Amino acid sequence: MPQEFHRSPVAKEEERGTVTMKPESSICRVGNAFHDMSPVESGRYGRVALLSRRRRYADNVVLPLVVLFVAYFLAAISFKASAKVEAQEEASGARSCPALVVLRYDDVTPHSNSALERELYAHTDRLGATVMVGVVPMLPSARANALRTPASARDVATKIALLKRYARKGVVEIALHGYRHEDTDVMTAPRSEFAGVAPAQQRIWVGEAARWMKSTLDIEAWAFIPPWNSYDDSTLSALAENGISVISAARSGPVAGASELAFLPATSYPQRLEQAISEFEQAGDCEALLTVVMHPFDFAGGEDMPNFRRDEQISLPQFFESLAMLKARGRVRFLSAQSLLKEGTIDSQRFRENVWLADSALISKKLIPRQLFRYPGSRIYYSTEVAQRIRHKLTITALVYFGLVILPAGLLGIALATRNSRSASVAMWLALGLLVPSSTLLWIGGNYARAMTTLVIGMGISLPAFLRTARMALGNGTGR
Repeated sequence: MPQEFHRSPVAKEEERGTVTMKPESSICRVGNAFHDMSPVESGRYGRVALLSRRRRYADNVVLPLVVLFVAYFLAAISFKASAKVEAQEEASGARSCPALVVLRYDDVTPHSNSALERELYAHTDRLGATVMVGVVPMLPSARANALRTPASARDVATKIALLKRYARKGVVEIALHGYRHEDTDVMTAPRSEFAGVAPAQQRIWVGEAARWMKSTLDIEAWAFIPPWNSYDDSTLSALAENGISVISAARSGPVAGASELAFLPATSYPQRLEQAISEFEQAGDCEALLTVVMHPFDFAGGEDMPNFRRDEQISLPQFFESLAMLKARGRVRFLSAQSLLKEGTIDSQRFRENVWLADSALISKKLIPRQLFRYPGSRIYYSTEVAQRIRHKLTITALVYFGLVILPAGLLGIALATRNSRSASVAMWLALGLLVPSSTLLWIGGNYARAMTTLVIGMGISLPAFLRTARMALGNGTGR
């Protein structure tokens, strides 16, 4: 159908020859239709079109820039105020409270170094501290025992008598350290005795271990240290069913359905104690805990250092001398696991909050520039309130930061995509040039903060261009 022209009655008379065409009349296009109108009408429509273009310019350019400026201004004020408050909290926290330290020693077996254990208990007694000792209750299987020198009944009896003596003095808190401390070779866990094992079997193991502790050491089982700090939800259920109240593993792990259990995760080891104390003093959290886990291989004369320890062995007497010096200077205070259990400060809610901090990719990959967010320490166990505050601040900072990053990128993408199809193609190629290297950096590692920022910018540019291209492909756009 030919293009329809809407003409006034005067124009139709002119076509018939009954009216002379007046030079003052003109044809004006409005939308996709053409109208014959007088100069006055044409001027009116011209002014309306001009105002419409100005309004679109204000809506598409001026208003977003104003919003962007206000957002950056408010974000700058917020970050500055938050940094000032944090500095005050850190200063007051560093001056007012010592680091709260819990000592833990693992791998006491019939074959372990009795002389080293006797020396460790004596140093702990002189220090006025308490150490939680992880005892492996059952003898290893024949396969594992074949590689070890058999322990005599006299040595085992001496070791048990030593544990009982220091337990009565309150120097040693005896905890179950697994069942046999053997890797079950279950595919779901690289190295674990419990994770992935059938729930019924785990209940049997925990029950037998608890009965052994009662019959051999005359102590009710109350704490459990899973070998290699590895366990699963079935382990937690087995512990609860056997009356065990505390699990001491890593800073991250299953916690579902374990509201009645207390969690005291390991945070450091002897060679890194000074770094852990420094993190505590910078955290401004007077209720944070440092659980220092010791093994025979950490000390000279104990066992060979395994491959996963990068630090060299240290002297046991020198380590306890450093602890005594830190205590004398008021930088540390020693706590026992049972005192924390009675106070109710190591409940499952605290562990959940710290698990979020340990597992968050924003923290582990450091996706936010350090200038905007002070990352929490990895060697301390934060209190529930401080862990929640860190999580909330991290979430808000991430939303504000990436929002401010993606807003100008989105405006650029909109400006390019709504102009014409060629500009939309340019936007797509520009975004592709940002997305590919940033995604590669995130995959192989490197500066994750820069990579993530580049990725967000590329996404902000590409989304409007992608929508524009999709509209054109579906026939909803003009292609201009």
